[in-house]
Amino acid sequence: DPDDDPTYYPEIEYMTPTATVNNLKFTQSNPDNPSEYTFETTGGDSWVHLAPLKKQAAGTVLVFQYKSTGNLRCEFFWIKPGAPRPAGGVETFFDIKKTDEWKTFKMNMVDAWNKGWWGGDPGAVVRFDIGDGAGETVVIRLMHWRVAEEDE
Repeated sequence: DPDDDPTYYPEIEYMTPTATVNNLKFTQSNPDNPSEYTFETTGGDSWVHLAPLKKQAAGTVLVFQYKSTGNLRCEFFWIKPGAPRPAGGVETFFDIKKTDEWKTFKMNMVDAWNKGWWGGDPGAVVRFDIGDGAGETVVIRLMHWRVAEEDE
């Protein structure tokens, strides 16, 4: 499965964190892979804004590889270009599982796109909410958008 490929490809626009955070700290954790970050939650409602897209997202499927110290309920809040913050009710929930080995997450976010919440436009932002308390660590790499396949 190409989604399981651990290779960093410079031509892909990977989603990476910004300094806009709440109850969360992060570090770039692998000098050989500039898309790999370790996130540590320090309180409730832990979140980070991901960098605005530089170009149109390749498609509606979000893919990333991760390790996690716990089973975590997560959310993506969809922020259109120029919007100051996410609107309530404009989010997609998902779960990541506790794992010490790299696992691949993929989800077709077409519902958010179809509802007009987001369109993967240049300048668009995603707020990534991680779990619901302090003391969790998640490592994420290669977070990017791709075109959906027929069965997704």
